[in-house]
Amino acid sequence: MICLAKYALVATALFSLYLSSNLLAADRIPTSILKSDRTPNPEEKNLIQSYGNQWSSLLVSEDDRQVAEAKRKLIEPFRSDPSTFFLNEYRNTLRIALRQAFEGQRDIIRINIMIISAGLKDSSDVSLYLMALKDPHPAVRYWAAKTLNSSAAAEAADPQQKELLTALSEAVKLENIELVTQQLMLALAQLTIQDAAPQILLSLNERIPVHLANPSMPLITETKALRRLSHQLIRKLVGEQSVPASHIQLITRVSSRYLRLVATQLSEQIVPEQVIDDYTKMAETADDSLVTFVDRQNISRDSWPASIATELKPLIAQKDWLALKLRSEEWTNLLVNTLGIDASKLDLKISSD
Repeated sequence: MICLAKYALVATALFSLYLSSNLLAADRIPTSILKSDRTPNPEEKNLIQSYGNQWSSLLVSEDDRQVAEAKRKLIEPFRSDPSTFFLNEYRNTLRIALRQAFEGQRDIIRINIMIISAGLKDSSDVSLYLMALKDPHPAVRYWAAKTLNSSAAAEAADPQQKELLTALSEAVKLENIELVTQQLMLALAQLTIQDAAPQILLSLNERIPVHLANPSMPLITETKALRRLSHQLIRKLVGEQSVPASHIQLITRVSSRYLRLVATQLSEQIVPEQVIDDYTKMAETADDSLVTFVDRQNISRDSWPASIATELKPLIAQKDWLALKLRSEEWTNLLVNTLGIDASKLDLKISSD
C-alpha cells in the first residue's frame, strides 16, 4: 500500500511537471503576433495553434478550476485588441477545437465554450451556434444568441444566414426564459437577408400580448429590433434595392400596434416610472417608422390628420399621454381608411399575423 501511494505521488508529480513544462511553451501569445499587420508566418502559426489547441484540450477537464483557467487563457487574446491577421488564424484554430469540445460535455464546459465563442464572433461557420441554440441549458442558448447579436449573424454569408433564420425563429417560439428570448430577438434582427424581415416582424408582433399583460416589462429589446429593421429597410430603399411591398405594409402594421400599445398603457397610467423612458423610446421609434413607411406607400401628407403631422417630441416632453393615445388612434384610422389594412390586424387584443 505504501509503495502504491508513493508511486501515485511520483506519477502525479511527474504529470504536473510535464504539464507545467508544456504550458510554458504556449502560456501567452507575444504582443508582436497579437498586433501583427501581416499574415502569420509558419512559426507564428504553430505558436497560435499550439496555444489554442493546448488550452482547448484543458477546457474539457473534469477539474472546474482547470476549465476556468482554460477559458481565461482562451479569452485573453481578445482583450488585447488583436489584429485581423491574428484573429483569422486564431479563429481557424479554435473553430474546430471548440466544436469538438462542445458535444457531450458538462454544462459548465458548454457554457464556457459559448462565452469564448463570443470573443471569436466567427461568421464563417455557424454550426456551433446552431447546436447551442437547441441546447437544454438556458445559459448556453443565451451566450449563443448574444454572440450572434454582437455581429456574427450580420456578417454571415447568405446561406449561413438562412440556417440561422430557421434556427433563431424556432428558438424564439420555444424559449421560455425572458432574458434568453430578448437576446434571440436581437440576434434575429441582425440578419440582413430579405427573408428575415417578415420573420423579425412576426416575432415582434407576437411580443405585444406579453407586454400588454406585463406593463412593467422594459421594451428595450423590441425597440432595438424594430429600429434595426427600419434602418435596414430604409438603407435598401435609399440604395434603390428591391423591398417587397408586403414587407413595407407589415412593418407599418407592427409599428402602429407598438405605438398604440405604448400610448394606451401610458394613458392608463399603469407603466412604472422606471420603464417610462423605454416606452417613450418605442413611441419615437414606432412613430418614425410609420412616417417613413406610410410615405413610401404613396399616401399624400395632405390627407394626414393634424395630430399626426405635428412633432411627437413635445408630447413626450410634456408627458401628454392622452394626446399620444389620440395620435396612435389617428394612425390606426389612417391605415384602415386609406391603406385598407384590416382593422383586426391592428387590434391589440387580437392576435395579429
